[in-house]
Amino acid sequence: MALEVWNRILDIDSTNVFSLYSLAFYYINITDFKRAEIFINKAIMYYNDTYQYSISINNMDKFGFHNLFFNNITNAELVFLRGIVNYEFEKFREAFVDFKYCIENNYNVGASHHWLAYIYYCFNDIDKACLELEYAMKNGFSEAKELKDSICK
Repeated sequence: MALEVWNRILDIDSTNVFSLYSLAFYYINITDFKRAEIFINKAIMYYNDTYQYSISINNMDKFGFHNLFFNNITNAELVFLRGIVNYEFEKFREAFVDFKYCIENNYNVGASHHWLAYIYYCFNDIDKACLELEYAMKNGFSEAKELKDSICK
């Protein structure tokens, strides 16, 4: 049902960043990275710092609501999703830049360090991977412990 809603919103406003972001997030969760890439790239293209959105949808009774109000999303949120997509397509350099951007902009810092650890690990740079896992854990990303325990001595 959510997929129908986001697509309906895009029928009304094809530049709605929140809907594009939501669809990219949805496709990442079902590991359809090709579609996720399309939506995240569009979201980044239409994003600007002053983008404010609240959308009113009429005649949406079958979805059980009439009005949607969305919070702003940041460019860092978009870049984080793009980093995941870039990683999955083995575009490690681009993913690295995306996750560094997120860290510099204080967005999802722990998870960004965790992704950087995976990138270093892909290049057999275990020392840097372990360092990034330490940073991930220090920034509250407890899931990094499992990988750290398995690859770091």
